[in-house]
Amino acid sequence: MRWAVQTLNAVVDAEIKSLPDDMQARLLRFADIIARTPVGSGARQGDHMIKRKDLKARLLKDPNVRREYDALEEEFALILEVAKARQRAGLSQAELARRMKTTQSTIARLESGRGLPSTRTLGRFAKATGHRLRISFEPLKAKWSRG
Repeated sequence: MRWAVQTLNAVVDAEIKSLPDDMQARLLRFADIIARTPVGSGARQGDHMIKRKDLKARLLKDPNVRREYDALEEEFALILEVAKARQRAGLSQAELARRMKTTQSTIARLESGRGLPSTRTLGRFAKATGHRLRISFEPLKAKWSRG
């Protein structure tokens, strides 16, 4: 079962739409992560439920939200990879914090995306979870011209 973004009523729907473009984009990125995270029992679909993909499609029609959403791609890819690595290692945040000689709240901040970690921190994280840190660059779709 996967999480669904639930719109309880028109008031909540209006509140989402009234958010600044960057916040709508962040909401969508978090919804993407939630959708990829299995949970034990999910919410039941009712009269006031909107599927995440439908909400995403509707919000991304706005070019400003689309731009902000696309700008968050790398940040949220990192958040997702950090969470998946800890999950694969079978560690709680507290266990990971002990291995990294830091606090659980530091691990929570790392996984929430509040601040960008240094490569040194990511290296310590990788070692503590039994992974190897690998950073790569991928070409953009549009070719850059030299000159």
